[in-house]
Formats: sequence, C-alpha cells, structure tokens
Amino acid sequence: MLLPWHSDAFREICRSLEGGAHALLLSGPEGTGKRVLAEHVAQWRLCNAPLPEGACGTCDSCHLMLAGNHPDRIMLEPRSETQGEEGGKRGEGEEGGTEIPVAKSRAKPSRYIVVDQIRELLAKLELASHGSAGRVIVIDPADQMNAAAANSLLKTLEEPAPRTIFILVTSAQERLPATVKSRCRRLSLGLPTTQQAESWLVAQGVSDSGQALRLAGGAPLRARELMGTDLMERWNTLMQHPDADTFRRQDWDTTPEALERLCLTLQMLCVDLQRAAAGSTPSYAGAQATALVATARRLPAPAIADFWRELRQVRRLIQHPLNGSLVRDQMLLGFERLFRSA
Repeated sequence: MLLPWHSDAFREICRSLEGGAHALLLSGPEGTGKRVLAEHVAQWRLCNAPLPEGACGTCDSCHLMLAGNHPDRIMLEPRSETQGEEGGKRGEGEEGGTEIPVAKSRAKPSRYIVVDQIRELLAKLELASHGSAGRVIVIDPADQMNAAAANSLLKTLEEPAPRTIFILVTSAQERLPATVKSRCRRLSLGLPTTQQAESWLVAQGVSDSGQALRLAGGAPLRARELMGTDLMERWNTLMQHPDADTFRRQDWDTTPEALERLCLTLQMLCVDLQRAAAGSTPSYAGAQATALVATARRLPAPAIADFWRELRQVRRLIQHPLNGSLVRDQMLLGFERLFRSA
C-alpha cells in the first residue's frame, strides 16, 4: 500500500520509468517508508493491468507479489553468513523461498551485501524473466554493499538487461560510491508533515502519536516501531527524574538492539539538555520538559556536548561483536560523569 506522503514521489517515479530510466536511487531519513515505496513501484511495474495510482491488486502478478514470491521481483539485502554444519534454516534475504542450509546456532547476520550476491543476481539476469513486464531488483540498504559488490554492479547499472529496473534504497547515500549514484535517477524523500504522520499513526493504533513521533525524529514508521519497545516507558520515567540514578535503576539489556535504544535515549536526552541550556524548546521532551529544563541549568554545556560526542563514537561500535555489558556500562558511567560535572 502506498503511504499517503509518497503520492507525489510515486507519480514522479512513474514518469521517470516511462521516460526510460532504468535505475532509481531512493534516499531519505530512516523510518519514512522508502522500502514500502520501492515495493509499491515494483508491484506496479510488474502488474498485468497497472493503474495510475498503482498495481491493480487482482492479477496473477499482484497475487504473487502479495504472497512474497514473485520470481521477477528480486530483493537484495544483507543475509546470514553461514558458519558450520548444515541445518534447516532459510538464509535471510534469499528470493523465491529457496531453502539454504544454514547452521542454526552459528549463522550470524551480515552487515553487508557482498560480491557473491551480486554475482548470483547477474546469473539470474541472464535467464528469461517469468512475465512480459521484465524484472525489478530492489537493493536495500544499498549503502551496505561492500566495495567489491558495488564495483560488480556498476556495469549492469550502466547497461542493464532489457526490461530490468533497479531500485536502490538508502538512508545514507553519502556512503554510496559516486560512480553508483551517477548511474541512477536520484529521488530524495523527506519527512512527512506532522499532520500526515500523526494521522497515519492514529490509524495504525498508536495512542500517544505525538510523543512517539517526537522520539522518532518525525519518522512515522520508526515511531510505530518504537511503540513495540519499552523506550516510551523508559523515556517517560526519565523525564520525571532526569538524572543518573534514574538510569542506573533501570535494567538495561545488553543485546545490540537494547544497546541501540539506550544510546538513542541518551543522545536524545543530550540534545534536549543542550537546547534547554541554550534557552530553546527541547525537541523530544514535549510537555514533559519542566524537570529537564531545571536539570539543564545545573550542567555545563561543554560537558553535555562532550558526552554526546562520546555516544556518537559508541553507537558506531554497537553492532560489532564487543562485550555488551562493557558497552552498556561505558554509556552509563559517562552519564554519571556528566552529572558529577554539575
């Protein structure tokens, strides 16, 4: 389904494809639905009876798309790296439901799209497509292609197979090689308006849509995702008593996902403390900013900035195989040092 804030972008994409474009680069903030848009375009492109607003939803091609196994829609994304003996688990990101032997206990998620995946893709493109509409290849996140994969894709982007469309999706287009970007029709997708985002969140059953949207930086899909975690509850507790003791009393898990939420929470708190110290309105606290403003008056602004920079470094390490407890304690101790500087 097309998200309401992507209607104009979809029409522009249709014009580009009808004008002969064969590679699109969709870039924009995380949590705004870029992949949803890419899938909508793919379904429309492969539909047997496409409509101006999208696919018909009733033809055989649409049924295959909705079932997730259309042979002409190829998804390229980081997938599990196999280490060890054969098991029965399906490799992540593999198309067509192909069973890939993956060791159940020793398969780890890869952070990158690797050159072997591009080679497999090129081998598929040498075969005839299933339908007459050709193929659509979605690469998400495109910025996670390693250097070898990106170089292997270049010639195909420049001279694609007939009736083949590439859609590259990224939240960090600066990480993509300039040679890849130059071969794509680029479309920058911004955040929706607050009214669009809140209306959509309410329709999705999100109760405190305004606060969820603030914590997600205005990204509605990210806001909906946060509602499935404990971040909102932890944030509300912290806003009542924004100090190191409140953080220390909370039980923070050490999985990469939990560490990411902890780091994000501390970063948002630093931003609001900096804004409050400068006399500006906090971005994330909303109506809960009273205690935070009082706290900001006691803290030196340079110490807040130093801690924020420390968190930025920590966030880059979270997905690496480090000791999660040490990463968590480093963040919590840094927060305590900030309050000792008062």
